[in-house]
Amino acid sequence: MKTLIKNARIISPGIDMPGAAVEMEGKPIPAVYPAGSELPAADKVVDAEGRMLLPGFIDIHSHSDACPLLSFQPESKLFQGITTEITGNCGTSILPSLPENSREIVQYFFDDTSMFSQVVLNEKDRSLDGLYGVEEYARAVAAHGCTANYGQLVGHGTLRGAVMGFVDRDPEPEEMERLKDLLERELKAGAFGMSLGLIYPPSAFCKSEELVELAKVLKKYDALLTVHMRNEGPRIFQAVD
Repeated sequence: MKTLIKNARIISPGIDMPGAAVEMEGKPIPAVYPAGSELPAADKVVDAEGRMLLPGFIDIHSHSDACPLLSFQPESKLFQGITTEITGNCGTSILPSLPENSREIVQYFFDDTSMFSQVVLNEKDRSLDGLYGVEEYARAVAAHGCTANYGQLVGHGTLRGAVMGFVDRDPEPEEMERLKDLLERELKAGAFGMSLGLIYPPSAFCKSEELVELAKVLKKYDALLTVHMRNEGPRIFQAVD
């Protein structure tokens, strides 16, 4: 169906077009008409009456990991014009989760009664080897359906918690390899990158050498590393260094 939105003020990077029109028929948008243009026929015509028309906003720092699986539509972001969210920030994400530490992850990061725990502890959605990761999460979201777009980061704290629990020590060599393998698996499945929460345990327990090894995996996939640094107070300069 061809839709025409007319009398809109179109806002986009480098563009401010009052009184313009947009023709829509699938993706991408086929045509934009400046004010005063002759407009084509359409199956549906919407008069914007001077309102702004612009691409959806992207919230790059969100903790809405479980929202796509809620029993109701999380409309608050949509009412703000946000159509894409990047989740799993601050080193905390709902994935990856392995059976041996899933309860501990829920108890530390979330709450047994929260919407997050319903995702982390959902046994039926796990892979054959017990993993709940991006692939399993994406499959559940697709089956459930959602109203927005989501990009998932792997939280370093959750990654560490899945492999090592919440111990204050360096990973053993075999644990380091498991951390790297699990991060690579998630990146292959579509994770955008990894987030750090170096001010929060268990991310706070890691040393630079651990981060360097994980960063090598991110580099391999040209993936993002988002940093919540170790201190935001009296040691902020040391944290930045």
